[in-house]
Amino acid sequence: MERKKHALKEKNREIKRILKGLIREGKTRQALIFLEDNWDLLSFDIELYSIAGVIYSYQLRIKEAREIILKGLKKDPKNFDLLFNIGYICELQEDYFNAWNYYQKAKKNMTTEEQEKDLEIVLDSLRKKIKERS
Repeated sequence: MERKKHALKEKNREIKRILKGLIREGKTRQALIFLEDNWDLLSFDIELYSIAGVIYSYQLRIKEAREIILKGLKKDPKNFDLLFNIGYICELQEDYFNAWNYYQKAKKNMTTEEQEKDLEIVLDSLRKKIKERS
């Protein structure tokens, strides 16, 4: 049983590596097909919800991106990446109030300096957008 779990973890790691590579290369269509083909294996992995959200948002399929990220947040409401990504989706939709709130929730759940830097950049940008709107 332990061997089977280990093999599944390794397969998941490999699938995520492939997905991230396809995204980096801008091959979001292939990434989405690959993700959908492997979803049954991966749906328990919270990181996949974030990756799927990114793929959908790159393809400007905002509704799908929002839905998949919110599903992930139901499973893990304190996940930094999911909170950050739903904030980004809200920002794309010019829903700055909710974007701000999600980014603030992400801020409470950040664990790395890189996350802190990324968050400060988007919060500064969002402040400017809000100011311009006023």
